[in-house]
Amino acid sequence: LDLKGLPMTFGLILFSYAGHAVFPQIYRSMENKKDYSRSVDSAFYISFGFYALMATGGYLFWGASVLDQITLNLPQGPLSHALILLMVLNNMLSYPLTMTAPIEATEEVLGLTSIRVEKPFTFFLGSLILRSSLVLGTLAVALRVSNFASIATFIGAVFTMSVSLIFPAVIILKMMYFNLPSNLRQIE
Repeated sequence: LDLKGLPMTFGLILFSYAGHAVFPQIYRSMENKKDYSRSVDSAFYISFGFYALMATGGYLFWGASVLDQITLNLPQGPLSHALILLMVLNNMLSYPLTMTAPIEATEEVLGLTSIRVEKPFTFFLGSLILRSSLVLGTLAVALRVSNFASIATFIGAVFTMSVSLIFPAVIILKMMYFNLPSNLRQIE
């Protein structure tokens, strides 16, 4: 048991569950919004099952000699190439969903959403430039960062915990501020 690698392990685990940014888009696009909670719970249970199955299988098959990336342990051949292709395809298809929240928030801050109806061409041009800049910016970061595990650990440890635990509590307190007893309303 390598205790020095424990913080990185927990950070990576938290990073793998950092899908909270896409939840509003998923909720808005659902036809039956009453099923939202059950859908989110099911998605987390399924992903936990897959992660646990992969981790257990990798450790049982390769033991302590398991490499950082599961694909590095696979024998070379058509199966490993197909799995790597599926992983790349998964990232390519999930990237637009992940980028939707930051793009919409940035468009809102820049005032692009307010001109959507009145000036559709200006909105289209501004949105095109903004979206291209954000995508190229993330590409530049991905190409410049040599050790993605460290970045994913940092994001998992800091931002995921903020988005998952701290921000929801702050938002609930803000929304329920006037319903709180006066002795709890001292801190603003």
